[in-house]
Amino acid sequence: MGAPVEEISCADVKAMLDAGKAVALVDCRREDEWEIARIEGATLVPLAEMLARLGEVRKAIDGAGDGAEVVVYCRSGRRSMTAVRVLRLEGIAAKSMSGGILRWADEIDSSLERY
Repeated sequence: MGAPVEEISCADVKAMLDAGKAVALVDCRREDEWEIARIEGATLVPLAEMLARLGEVRKAIDGAGDGAEVVVYCRSGRRSMTAVRVLRLEGIAAKSMSGGILRWADEIDSSLERY
């Protein structure tokens, strides 16, 4: 299966965003999930469409700034692990946000709806 997927905590992602670091957030959930809750500034590229929409991922990375950290999230962390593997095969280094948007809602932004 290759090297293990590197994960990053919600707290570390929040700290990077707060510090103004270059972060490209990629939400790999479905559009209906995106409509329920999302992290501000993220780009939606559903896992099922990741390869077909790779250009959007690259555009998000370019838009985030030089040396941007690519962080992928989903609902709970499973799909983002798969998405990171897909991106890695395409030459894009990325990390999976552990716990996904559910943990983000618990630890960072309690205003987000849980589903």
